[in-house]
Amino acid sequence: MIHKSFMLLIVLIMLTSCGTRMDSSTEQKELAMSVSTDQMTSVSASWPFSNMISFNNLSYLGTDETIDNIDHIIGQIDSYSDQETAVQFGNFSNFYPTQTKLYKIKNVDIEDEIAIEVAPHVYVKAIRNPDHK
Repeated sequence: MIHKSFMLLIVLIMLTSCGTRMDSSTEQKELAMSVSTDQMTSVSASWPFSNMISFNNLSYLGTDETIDNIDHIIGQIDSYSDQETAVQFGNFSNFYPTQTKLYKIKNVDIEDEIAIEVAPHVYVKAIRNPDHK
């Protein structure tokens, strides 16, 4: 009888643990899905968003949306780190390497969106992070 009770207790603990893991995974998926499809949908373990850019003290989120209505160069990534605790300065990114060029998009305010040159003459949109004004 004690053996059966002990086994039942072990099974209940295991089921409870599995349910917790599933809930945690579900929460992460919901968090990632809460960002619009034009924004980055993956969430790294240490950063609230991957593909973050800080440009002129404004925070942007890189997207996968390619664009071609580029106006002119406005700067570049000066520093990179994938460690949240790293000292960040200047135009910073946790994804794009240093010297990545940043551009103004034609007819779009720089405070709303910018373009990132991810390959020669290939640009993706970065949108202003609404959580960091």
